[in-house]
Amino acid sequence: MRVGIRRSAKILLCLLPVLLASTVPAAAKKLALVIGINAYPNLPKGLDLLAAVPDAQAVAKALLAPALGFDDVRLLDGTLEKSTARAGLETAWAQVLAKLQSGDTLVVYFAGHGVEFEGQNFLLASDVTFAPGQPAVTKAAALDLQRMFQDLAAKQQELGDVVGIFFIDACRENPTVQTATAVDQNGVKSVVLKDEAFARGGSTLEKGLAPVVPPGEMFVMYSAGIGQTASDEGQDGHSLFASEFLKLLKAPVALSTMAQTLQSAVYDAAPPKHIQTPAYYNQLRRSRTIAGVPAEPKTIDLAEAKKQKKKVGKFGPRDTLIECTLCPEMVVVDAGNYAMGSPATDQLADANEFPPRPVTLDRFAIGKYEVTHAEWQVCAKDMFNDKPACPAKLQNVKSADPLKPVTSVTWDEAKLYTAWLSRTTGQAYRLPSEAEWEYAARAGSRGYFSFTEDLSAGGITPQSLRRLCKFGNGADRTAGALSDVNLACEDGFGRTLAPRGSFLPNKFGVFDMMGNAWEWVEDCWHPNYEGAPKNGAPWLMDAAGTCDNRVARGGSWRSGPKALRSATRHYFPKDHDRVTLGFRVARTVWAAE
Repeated sequence: MRVGIRRSAKILLCLLPVLLASTVPAAAKKLALVIGINAYPNLPKGLDLLAAVPDAQAVAKALLAPALGFDDVRLLDGTLEKSTARAGLETAWAQVLAKLQSGDTLVVYFAGHGVEFEGQNFLLASDVTFAPGQPAVTKAAALDLQRMFQDLAAKQQELGDVVGIFFIDACRENPTVQTATAVDQNGVKSVVLKDEAFARGGSTLEKGLAPVVPPGEMFVMYSAGIGQTASDEGQDGHSLFASEFLKLLKAPVALSTMAQTLQSAVYDAAPPKHIQTPAYYNQLRRSRTIAGVPAEPKTIDLAEAKKQKKKVGKFGPRDTLIECTLCPEMVVVDAGNYAMGSPATDQLADANEFPPRPVTLDRFAIGKYEVTHAEWQVCAKDMFNDKPACPAKLQNVKSADPLKPVTSVTWDEAKLYTAWLSRTTGQAYRLPSEAEWEYAARAGSRGYFSFTEDLSAGGITPQSLRRLCKFGNGADRTAGALSDVNLACEDGFGRTLAPRGSFLPNKFGVFDMMGNAWEWVEDCWHPNYEGAPKNGAPWLMDAAGTCDNRVARGGSWRSGPKALRSATRHYFPKDHDRVTLGFRVARTVWAAE
């Protein structure tokens, strides 16, 4: 963090996009207004910023790069006289609005100071003056953020098809109140309120902006969570948030994917003793990239494309790949990073979930569902080296729905299936690594489950327990005399496996990562994460140089809520099989795909 300056967040810290449309025609233009203000000469000494201008310049450059291909980017960074004064900002905003036509996309990026007055948010121009207790003076030298949203909403109504995306990095202390320098218990300096009563005469927040949601269809992101501060110390002279944000501008991804990745990346990259996790609200009716392009996942039949000699283009996040008849459907998971395991404060965590470790992963694909009986039988009927490629599981098939997961499969047998799949498709199929499995299970969440950010000292909340039955087949209140049962709901399957896709998918589009059947992964068992790889690769040898026990994840229909957590780990001997133990597959996604 730069000495004396901190970006801060109460609840509306950094608004990410505001998207106000549905379809972008071929002739649509991509416009951007990018603002960065470091110098505030009329404010008290010590309130100038360090990273806002470099952040804005780098964002403008990225938007013009071929990956995003913006047609018109206007950068206001103070290099032209008065360009960042209030009059200059208002003029630029009006000119950009006037350029908009039906089908256009507009991105607005602002880095600088921002304040809140009586529930309204204002972005401060460089000519703002220090006027404690006089909000009207401050408002006169600021952009009214709510009014900007309303202006763009009016354009949408007028033109019918305009996409508006706002990135507002105005997340510092309120510079218009009486302040003093304070040092917290970690030795971090910040500007704080000297007289709390003073704020009631003007701004009601000493940090951040107000929780005001703009009108219309919106995607809102904050650079830090409630009660957190946003560090100015990132990489290459950028803020922490901008450092990670810029990495995601190299290739267009869905804004929701961008937000989920930023949550993990910023958290992991934060300085020691500094906690920062961006928060976001997704109110879009259609998934889009920052360029305004629809980003809905596709189903790609690679076998048919090969037969027809058709090019399928680059795989996108959440795209579904199908490579052969009755092959597992695979979901593409974008590259990213996250904190694997459980924090020391988690009262439900087992010792084997510690210490939490940062993990960075390349793109990969994971089974949309657990491998089913129908899929297994294709392998079992195929011959390899004069014998079935996979052993028959007839004792299960007779009574099982072909769409239920195949179980009573040892780790070695699961490996026979991935080897057969690789030979059949010509691609690199395998079991997922433990790090890949947890990344796909969390789907951007740092909570106990993929559908919640809840991770409290009080354990799993009643609300999460009720929702759990919508996302996974675990031990519910109909399961009978088991040691850990979720009494808050019924999932409809009692003491049995459920057919694939019977529950809601997580945000990555993957099903049944909680319950149904335990799932083998590639890794050898280790009693904790000390020394574990940080690149997403499987951890193969145990301390004794052997690997008799392999990791299983996810829990089963017999598992209670604690075992269904994303961080829960278990193991079995690799030659072990049971009716609650199955697997799903992973596939390497090459750079050219």
